[in-house]
Amino acid sequence: MAPPPEAFPGSPRRRRRLRAKLSAIADDDEHPLWTFAVAFYGRPHVRATCLALQDEVGLDVDILLAILWAAREGWLLDAPSLRSLLADTASVRAWIEQQRRHRRVAGSRAATDPDWRPVADAALAAELAGERLALRRSYGRLRELSLEKKTQPRDAARDGLTAYAQIMEIEAPVAAFEVLVSALASDPA
Repeated sequence: MAPPPEAFPGSPRRRRRLRAKLSAIADDDEHPLWTFAVAFYGRPHVRATCLALQDEVGLDVDILLAILWAAREGWLLDAPSLRSLLADTASVRAWIEQQRRHRRVAGSRAATDPDWRPVADAALAAELAGERLALRRSYGRLRELSLEKKTQPRDAARDGLTAYAQIMEIEAPVAAFEVLVSALASDPA
């Protein structure tokens, strides 16, 4: 399943190329977390909220999506589970951050020099491949954990997001979290 066009900045042609590249990456290893992440990220306000939480307070988008997927399934990702998930995905998340920095530099150069566009596109494709790997690893780890079952996905989402903020030693950005919880509540899944 390819990400929706809104997941990519730039021209429609560029978005089509990047979606095609991403779709070609490991199509054979689809899993429910990836499918959820692609669909949920394309919902109104979710992308902007996730990126703001990433850029402004240092929360990882893939971890946010894992928390929300687990909540949708009725599972609570508590602090010990989140610590385990963070430890299992640390190296790939560090690699993704490095690719993100490369993409930003290449994108900045491509804005004034079109010769840099293929480099910027390749950096974005590498970053997205890393994100897919992080979500695959997260899914594998989540399947191994004994997660507490919550009856209300909204409560599981709020509790999981709050636990993540506490682990990261930041004040919970309640308004941003509520945007994600509301989007989850309106998820047709």
